[in-house]
Amino acid sequence: MPAFNSRDFNSQNMYVPFEGTLCNRNTVEQFKECDKMGIINAAGANLYRSIVSGEALEKPSILNSFLILSFADLKKYDYYYWFAFVVPKNLFIEVADKSNISAVFTKDIRSTLYSEFKQLSAIQKTYFLVDSKLNKILTLKEVKGLSMDDTKDFYFAFFNISVCPDLVGSQLRNFVALLTHVWPFLQDTTQKFLSIICSRDGSEINVDKSMVFHLKLPTVSENTLNTWVGWEKNERDRLGPKVLAERHEIRLPTVFRLAENSVDLNLKLMKWRVVPDINLEKIKFTKCLLLGSGTLGCCVARSLL
Repeated sequence: MPAFNSRDFNSQNMYVPFEGTLCNRNTVEQFKECDKMGIINAAGANLYRSIVSGEALEKPSILNSFLILSFADLKKYDYYYWFAFVVPKNLFIEVADKSNISAVFTKDIRSTLYSEFKQLSAIQKTYFLVDSKLNKILTLKEVKGLSMDDTKDFYFAFFNISVCPDLVGSQLRNFVALLTHVWPFLQDTTQKFLSIICSRDGSEINVDKSMVFHLKLPTVSENTLNTWVGWEKNERDRLGPKVLAERHEIRLPTVFRLAENSVDLNLKLMKWRVVPDINLEKIKFTKCLLLGSGTLGCCVARSLL
């Protein structure tokens, strides 16, 4: 993954960028008392302005936005953080039908689509269109003159961030908000959407797990986009921040625990996207003794970690 401040995401073929804002508070009181609804509504209003101005059409990755509200108590080593993935509260999408991509596109066409997907810039990989007549990918800004008749041949495509292939991520609401603003005739119609899911089959990456959805789009007014939601639930399944608490100085076991959590997450990501049949328990408890700390030994160690 690119560094925190890196904008070069184009080498990633199985991931897409998210753009966000870090809101750090100086005291725990400020963290607790700050207007969470105000913060997320302000972020949503900013997102809506990018839709109205046409910026989101030129740079669709803007639609994938997030917030982090945080506070770091450096005396007690307590770290509070709360993620929000900004979406409109009152925009609802109905799934009329869904099927695997193989029911619509042949293997050769799927291969062609993935090749074209790889050629897109990072900011265009999040949302785009697929012309089923030409079996070609088009960016949103290339089809500003889209008409109702044209939609018969187009699939509105999006990179699905959901871990379940037959479900769509909440960010699709932002895409629908953009589509119904740019092309109002899409409101109250059922349109074809292509959910792109990149997965690995042996040494190959393909889109064979992608899904085709027939979605009924809602009527969207300015009032629909007045209220925004997206704050995550904590480990107690309630709306609230997560806390990394260390009452004393950070000790070595804490570092080990953080490393363990990181490895667990990486393994889960591998299972979701790359190797669905992997035995995570077996991998997790596998131990390996490396002799030597030269160039090769260090590279092998880093790869295993």
